[in-house]
Amino acid sequence: MTGYYFAKAKDHHGKHHYLVSNTEESIEIHCEGTLLGHELAIEEWCSNVTPAMVQKHFKWVGKERNPFVVAKPFEYGIPVKDHKYNKPKW
Repeated sequence: MTGYYFAKAKDHHGKHHYLVSNTEESIEIHCEGTLLGHELAIEEWCSNVTPAMVQKHFKWVGKERNPFVVAKPFEYGIPVKDHKYNKPKW
């Protein structure tokens, strides 16, 4: 997985946070502090992370779309909020 950066950070309560982004700067900016009051210390930059581990445990902090999101199948016949009609299956 080249082009992505993984970090393990710790907050002031001692809780670990796993972060992933397409740039190192995005992770560093997230750790410095945001509107939610995050102040995290980066403990280490991770390598050799499996995609399953990233999908389950890591938080995406990049500015582009998250490439590690698990795709969900479309449920035919169930009304969708954004559409005024049910999409036919065939």
